[in-house]
Amino acid sequence: MKNNKIYFAFVTLLIIAFFAINEHNKRQRKEEIENYNETTIAFTLEIKHYEDSSELKFYFYSNGKLFIGKKHSNDYFNKSILNRYYLVKYDAENPKKNYIHLNEEIQPDSITLTKAGFKCVTYYEHDIPTNTYIKKHKWE
Repeated sequence: MKNNKIYFAFVTLLIIAFFAINEHNKRQRKEEIENYNETTIAFTLEIKHYEDSSELKFYFYSNGKLFIGKKHSNDYFNKSILNRYYLVKYDAENPKKNYIHLNEEIQPDSITLTKAGFKCVTYYEHDIPTNTYIKKHKWE
């Protein structure tokens, strides 16, 4: 009987410790994100689904260099967020430390995209019925 009480107290203590550590990590991550000092535009690329989580890949430019970012979630990301522009905050000294704000979708114009490091690429698609090439543009 005494062993059961000790076991119960030990398990309860472990559960409380787990939640306390988890809350501390969340608070520490939030403070880290708030200390990121640069903001730019990110473009969402793809979503990978796993058994109990999903991962969103996005890219952005910092000082002319391309950076790929990832955001993990225990929930599944909706495919409607793909191929859209969002606000991303990152550490100027280490852009690999970043955070994308999926609640802040933006509709940038061409000047804003160019300033953020994106480039307009011209390509041609062949139109079979008319046997002509159609000029198209996309941002990379």
